[in-house]
Amino acid sequence: MIKHFCALKMKEDATKEQIEDFVTHMNDFVRHIPGVHHWTIGKCNPYYGSASKDWDYAFSCEWDDEKAVEVYLKHPFHQSIGPYMEAAVEKYHVVDFDFDEIQDSRSDLRWDPKTANA
Repeated sequence: MIKHFCALKMKEDATKEQIEDFVTHMNDFVRHIPGVHHWTIGKCNPYYGSASKDWDYAFSCEWDDEKAVEVYLKHPFHQSIGPYMEAAVEKYHVVDFDFDEIQDSRSDLRWDPKTANA
């Protein structure tokens, strides 16, 4: 599987409406483009001490394979994001990576304080 992550810096002069339109359009990707899984988008908050304060929003999704990425990239709905990005987004940073499994610490793994520092 492939994880797609994108951090976004919004334009200083972007209006609240332009940003909301961009986020709304982005949230429609999962409804219109087949093969997109686990879509999330949200406002960045530096909860972690060394978290970057350079980005305003971030989104992530997953694809099963490279073929699904090709469908996503060529899909008319993906290509329709251009005007929304031009109005609201100053810059963005994309990271894609392959993975084999998802480990959920709430169910698959159990934290044991006796072995945590081993």
